[in-house]
Amino acid sequence: LRPKDASALHVLRPDPKAELAPCDGPAAAVLDSPAPRWRDKLYFADLTGQWTVGVWETSPYRRKTITFPRHELMCILEGSVTITEEGGASQTFRAGDSFFVPMGARVNWRCDETVRKIYCIFQPKAAVAAKDQAAE
Repeated sequence: LRPKDASALHVLRPDPKAELAPCDGPAAAVLDSPAPRWRDKLYFADLTGQWTVGVWETSPYRRKTITFPRHELMCILEGSVTITEEGGASQTFRAGDSFFVPMGARVNWRCDETVRKIYCIFQPKAAVAAKDQAAE
């Protein structure tokens, strides 16, 4: 698929210090802490809506173990996060670290400080449709 405006196709450099706008946080049912404050700046979304790139920030929070709903590469800019896989293997990622979580992995998230990251997300349309149907 090609965009109607070819000028939309250029090399992007997400600004790690970009001004971010409030965005929807996680559902209360998946939280093990008070609701966090999420903020985001989207830099790219492909025409299918399956591939996105941006900068995101969260206040501290803990999320229960979930089946991860997308493929996501994360590059931590500030703060740290501990990801624990179902079964107990934990890894902590700090500013300067990058990591990938594949869709379907059973993981939880814990951050005790503000975390800012660059994200690259691929969420297949079939997964989005299934998620929407489950919510109905």
